[in-house]
Amino acid sequence: MNQELVVYKQLGLAHIQKDQFAPSFQCYIENFESLTKYKACSCFEKVSAYGLCQLCYFYARQGLHENMMKPETVLLPDAQRISDFEELLNFLVKTVFGFQTAHENQKQAIEAYMAGKHTFVIMPTGSGKSLCFWASAILSPKLTIVFEPLIALIQDQMVSSSWKHDFTLIQCRLFITYNFQAKLVTAGIPCGCMYASSTQGKSVQEKVLQEIAMGLTRVLFTTPEKLQKSLAFRQFLHQIYEERGIQFVVDEAHCIIDYKHFR
Repeated sequence: MNQELVVYKQLGLAHIQKDQFAPSFQCYIENFESLTKYKACSCFEKVSAYGLCQLCYFYARQGLHENMMKPETVLLPDAQRISDFEELLNFLVKTVFGFQTAHENQKQAIEAYMAGKHTFVIMPTGSGKSLCFWASAILSPKLTIVFEPLIALIQDQMVSSSWKHDFTLIQCRLFITYNFQAKLVTAGIPCGCMYASSTQGKSVQEKVLQEIAMGLTRVLFTTPEKLQKSLAFRQFLHQIYEERGIQFVVDEAHCIIDYKHFR
């Protein structure tokens, strides 16, 4: 493992061992300080007799130990792995997200993406596009990086008086984008955000990097600018790619068409 990753990982694990760990997404976890947490990550509440949080209990039951932050801490005698992909996906969306089943078009998109295919998903607003990459992020051992062009677009909006007529609409869309993280964390899925340093403090970014290095983070939301302008960020992600792999998602891709002058 690269020395930089080792340092980030050791820092995060040291805080966990000292019971001083507070994740970057703590603000989305209700009553965080008073929760009886799963010791391996010190983030989410225990939900099983084995002391696991909801997501790790799912992983342990399905034998997906490579997806867990500390797989050596869990051995379930009653683990029953589901071999059929559709059955596994339906079990996931029911136990983790609370839906009865995934829709057929969601299943097709997730299965294609998990097979390593470039997948373009066009679905009406509110029909569950986001679940396609949420579920893929859980099922894959790789880090899922989600590019959010609208966050970059709103930053452009704030310095361009010529776009004021679109500002309210984009603000609403941006709120929905930020809300993704809250929804994932509420479902017990650890995720982080990395934006321009001018909109996010260095201490927060350092914490997010620690969580990625530890293997805690399943989904990372970022912007095209962050990847383009930060050599250190690109080098860090290259190290993660070599260690556990990375899969990419471009969210709200329609804005690239709607705003032809944007990028």
